Amino acid sequence: MAQTVEGALQEVVGNLQRIRELSIQSANATNSPADRAALNNEVQQRLNEIDRIATQTAFNGLSVLGGSLGELSFQVGANAGEAIGIGALTGSRLSDLGAKAEVNATLSDGALAGGNPATLALGAFSNGFGGGGNDIYQLRFDDGAGNVLTVEANDTDSVPIGRVTVAQMVAGFTDAGFGNDGSGVQNGYSLDLGASADLTEAITEGTLSVLREDGTNFSTTEFDSGSAFFPGFSNTADTTDGVPSIADGLAEGDFAIQIGDAEAVGIVGEFATTADFVSAINAQVPGVLAVLDSQSSTVSVTSSESIVLTGNLANLVATFDTAEARPAGSLEGVDITTIAGTQDSVIRVDNALTEVNDLRSALGAVQNRLESTIANLSTSIENLSASNSRILDADFAAETSRLSKTQVLQQAGISVLAQANARPQQVLSLLQ
Repeated sequence: MAQTVEGALQEVVGNLQRIRELSIQSANATNSPADRAALNNEVQQRLNEIDRIATQTAFNGLSVLGGSLGELSFQVGANAGEAIGIGALTGSRLSDLGAKAEVNATLSDGALAGGNPATLALGAFSNGFGGGGNDIYQLRFDDGAGNVLTVEANDTDSVPIGRVTVAQMVAGFTDAGFGNDGSGVQNGYSLDLGASADLTEAITEGTLSVLREDGTNFSTTEFDSGSAFFPGFSNTADTTDGVPSIADGLAEGDFAIQIGDAEAVGIVGEFATTADFVSAINAQVPGVLAVLDSQSSTVSVTSSESIVLTGNLANLVATFDTAEARPAGSLEGVDITTIAGTQDSVIRVDNALTEVNDLRSALGAVQNRLESTIANLSTSIENLSASNSRILDADFAAETSRLSKTQVLQQAGISVLAQANARPQQVLSLLQ
């Protein structure tokens, strides 16, 4: 069984490596949209083949890579408890491979007050708004099935729905302008969602929106069913009257990114454009990929591990308005027809390769254990056979010695008997 799984995973690795190669090729700026579409066609076929292998690979009627096979136990001895166990084999379908942590954030939609610390951790959500005006705000939760929960407030009263509490919504918000040159907004607004606000049990899929009084969306975040999303809201800083530009520079402690358990890396320096800021993130923070979408003015920060953004952000154009941090997806939906898609594909494929290689490593270790057990059992069988022969079979040396002794005694007896028979004959001869 282990060899069957290993053979299937070898084919999965081959397909993943080819997908990675195609993604790197598609990232080349010399490719036309038609070129990328052609490369993407092969990627989709490779993805379908990976899914087919995972779904159809079986041993004795058991689907070994479908993700449904539980822990396995192999009896390796003649007595109870003499077994080797294998943990549940993880699925190798597209939906099981290539997960990553992702933070999508729109820059320049607001700001934190200078000197106030803020943290955006994996699963946390915070809002900061810039601009001026007198609007009423709503938090709208659409569960994807037509059921809508709405919280509306324009003062400091708390309005609870389930486990969700909006602690403070202060009037004074309009959309903030943003330029890709890094220019900032003037005025600011803060939305305090309360330290205890929690959406974990309020919604599992659908859309989270912040609406103005006229019903138009200010921001929207979508999340998939079963994905790990906002376990809570974090407070934003107070209103600020002015937001400096990225070009003004970031000092030590203004902005830092932490990946997984590694130490946080501070981003320090002056940046003429937001693209320069994104380039600095990619250059200074290992294990992270930052991509700027110039059309939507959105920066995506992705990593295979958890992401934590910290700092007082006093000199940053904005805090991250509608931010989503979650284990994002799998190999499903991989598309290399765009530059951003190729970068995303490389990260997902690398994560998938890591998962498959971990599984192959575990299977290899189990195979080595089984081979060692077989060798040990063979030695035991040989020794038991020798012992059994010693017990049941004759001792050839002892029996040969005994036979020689018996033959000597027999010959001696015959000689004495011959002499005894000769004596009467001699007496008779004398009498004649």
